[in-house]
Amino acid sequence: MDARAMVRLLANTVAIPGGHEEKKRFLMAGICDLVRADSWVWTLGCGFREGGGQTCVNFLHHGFDDDRFARYLEGLEDREASAVAWPFYEALMAGEENRLLTMTRREIDPDDRSSAGRVGELWQRADIGPIVLSGRVLDEQSLSLIAVYRRVGDAPFELREKTIAHIMLSEVRWLHEIGWPVDRGAEVPHLAPRQRMVLNLLLDGMDRKRIAAHLDLSLNTVHGYIRDLYRTLGVNSHAVLMKRFGFSKLSDS
Repeated sequence: MDARAMVRLLANTVAIPGGHEEKKRFLMAGICDLVRADSWVWTLGCGFREGGGQTCVNFLHHGFDDDRFARYLEGLEDREASAVAWPFYEALMAGEENRLLTMTRREIDPDDRSSAGRVGELWQRADIGPIVLSGRVLDEQSLSLIAVYRRVGDAPFELREKTIAHIMLSEVRWLHEIGWPVDRGAEVPHLAPRQRMVLNLLLDGMDRKRIAAHLDLSLNTVHGYIRDLYRTLGVNSHAVLMKRFGFSKLSDS
């Protein structure tokens, strides 16, 4: 039954009209139905290194309201949370070219460090519980990263569900390769963590007032971050910023 559903989903993903975004969204909605996930993200990982944050940009996602997505970005930018996740990225980047690696939260973090202290608090605030994380290396500095989530307190993902996600995402190599900025986010790792959060919220379609509210910043501070972002990235408007990162329209949540 799983095999028939998986083949049908892959065939329909190829056949549906639209570009890469529509196909990624369709595929991920189907995977979430098959593995009973609550939410998902598909993002570009940039310049990963041990001790750095989980540097990501160009999020497609579903299942997050604005506040939960802002809390999620805080978790990604936290160095302690990044240290817990580092075994996954280290194994991914050490593997063969074009290999897809898929791991559950329990495999990445067998000692359950992500449930304690600051890291646990961050993921509690974002309502992130069980995780299946998949990644494919795109080049020396960038990764295609996909994660599906259940909420805090939900049952962990089992081997069957991890295997379904892994097989499905292994069969769409072409979707991993498209939809990214021309430079694959080369400048993003050089931004400060708060700048990256503001950038991702801008790319997600938030206006300045909403960004200030969700990050608990003054409007003047947000204006300053955006001014610095525009200068660093060589753009002069929100529309040009969206085009710079390959977005033809705002993503929904």
